[in-house]
Amino acid sequence: MASLLPPNATQLEKDWEVVANIATDKPVNIRTLWDWETCPVEFLPWLAWALSVDDWDANWSEDQKRQSIKESYQIHVKKGTVGSIRRVLKATGFEDVDIVERQDATLHNGEVLRNGEKNYELKETRGFMYQVYLQRPISISQASQVRRILGQTAPVRCYLSSMHYEQALNLHNNTIKRNGEFTRGTA
Repeated sequence: MASLLPPNATQLEKDWEVVANIATDKPVNIRTLWDWETCPVEFLPWLAWALSVDDWDANWSEDQKRQSIKESYQIHVKKGTVGSIRRVLKATGFEDVDIVERQDATLHNGEVLRNGEKNYELKETRGFMYQVYLQRPISISQASQVRRILGQTAPVRCYLSSMHYEQALNLHNNTIKRNGEFTRGTA
C-alpha cells in the first residue's frame, strides 16, 4: 500500500502507519457493521455503544449480546415502563420475571402488626416502590447485574424494595459450599 505520509515523517508516524495497515488489512463490509444480525462478533461492543445499549457484559453469550442490541431501541422508546423493564431483563437472559408495583405499604400508625408481610413507608412515597420475583435462582453477581439494569431502566421516581427468586438452588445436601456466591432466596 502506498504511504500517505510526507517525506519528513517521524519514525513514530511511520510505525503508526504500519500498525494501521495491519489493523485494516481485514476487509469489512460497512453495511454489516450497523446490523445486529450480521455484525461480526468482534464489533458487537462498538455497535452496542453506538446504539446506546445501557448494560453490556463481555461474558454474555453471542446470542445475548445480539438480543440486547436488537432490543435497545424498543427499550429506549418505552424506558421507564414495566414493559421496558421486562424487555431488558429478557434480553439479558432473565425471562421469567414478575414485577409487583405499588405494593401495599402501611404507615407507622399502630394499625398493622409487624409480621414481615407489609412494608412500612412514608406517606409521600407510598406507591413508588416495586418488587421483582425471578422464577430461577441467581448468584449474587447476577443479582447486582439485575439491580444495575433496573436502575438504568425503571422510572427514577420508583425504587426497588426487594428482589426474590422462587426456586431453591442450595439444598442442604453437602453439594454446594457456602462461599458467598449465592444467597438463600433474597438478593
